[in-house]
Amino acid sequence: MKLSLRVLGFTLVELLITIAIIAVLAALLFPVFAGARKKAQQTTCASNERQIGLALGMYEQDFDQTYPNFRFWPLDSKPGITNEPHSWRSAIFTYLNNNQVLRCPANHDNDKVSYDPQFNISYAANVAQSPKDFPVFPPALDSTGSGVFGKDLSPGVKSSSVIKPGECIAIVEIAHVPDSLFVVDIATDFDSSPHRYSDCLFLGHNGLGNYLFVDGHVKALKPTATYRGDEANYWYRDASPLGAEARSTLSLAESGSK
Repeated sequence: MKLSLRVLGFTLVELLITIAIIAVLAALLFPVFAGARKKAQQTTCASNERQIGLALGMYEQDFDQTYPNFRFWPLDSKPGITNEPHSWRSAIFTYLNNNQVLRCPANHDNDKVSYDPQFNISYAANVAQSPKDFPVFPPALDSTGSGVFGKDLSPGVKSSSVIKPGECIAIVEIAHVPDSLFVVDIATDFDSSPHRYSDCLFLGHNGLGNYLFVDGHVKALKPTATYRGDEANYWYRDASPLGAEARSTLSLAESGSK
């Protein structure tokens, strides 16, 4: 009986060695589990954007092949962050009927309310303006700009005006700002906030952000990969080259400059 107990028992040294081995294995496995979790979040985010793309497609078909504006009037007159109660998200929500689709699980700001108080921060509309449209003061509220979403009072962007649907961004990921839009062309907002849009691109998927394109596919990219010199520009629906200030905005976003 004594021999049996000795065989089944552990000495203190053996116990310490076992604990050390478990600790080493845990240290090796935790990064793997963390990486798997981040990859799962990126996949969920991409799925969200695909569903947003389907909703945008249904909206476009129901409204004479026209995409929604990034927001619609009348604006809310209440003070605070309720001045965009009718954003593009409100317009397509009837096709989604699920608020979680509009929240990226990896976004550290996804619990913060955006200017459209029904929704939290995560996704934004491509409202590119191009150098010829900006600066304009006061801003032209009836302009369709150069992106996929028009401004407040515009007639909206026709799907037929998008030259290359597979190479034109519709939706981006944002953080830090409560906006329902992203403007690639300007580093400073109308209120003179320095680098407002340079700071708001979310790159939480291993240094990448998910981008929804007009044709419905989603791709994870670095900001500077959204254009290639004069050969490709994923921001303007006419596929014209990206301006110098827009390139600077994307470069700052990628470098993490504030």
